[in-house]
Amino acid sequence: MITLRPAALSDCQCLWEWANDPVVRAASFDSRPIPLPDHQRWLQRKLADRSCRLFIVLDDGRPIGQVRLEQSSGTEAEIHVSLDAAARGAGRGTAAVKAACDIAAGAGVTRVVAHVKPDNPASLRAFEKAGFIRTGDVAAHGHQAERLMWRSSDR
Repeated sequence: MITLRPAALSDCQCLWEWANDPVVRAASFDSRPIPLPDHQRWLQRKLADRSCRLFIVLDDGRPIGQVRLEQSSGTEAEIHVSLDAAARGAGRGTAAVKAACDIAAGAGVTRVVAHVKPDNPASLRAFEKAGFIRTGDVAAHGHQAERLMWRSSDR
């Protein structure tokens, strides 16, 4: 069963390893490897940021990935997801996205957006299976991306 728990500083190593997975780097808008000291500073900032909610994805209690919600306004957040290589392809990403959207809705967020590179069909499918709708091509983080949106009213 997929559940989410808040991330902590003690999760730094596994978050860094997931972030530096070659498939994750290729799907990211910045594909350069992340040095550990940079990641440690990033994690400290994210955990202190009141507009960010960072979660560890658990599969029957075992950490398998992360989901991050960056609240851009009172009612909208952007979602970011990555899973351990061994956890991909079995619907866990979709379940993690759904769980994060449920948490977001409980906090008053009515729209969650995702930006996915067009050459990442697995992520596009996972978001669509989680109830996201493609809203068009956009420039996101300096790259071409598909914009997908989830609305709490569509649940």
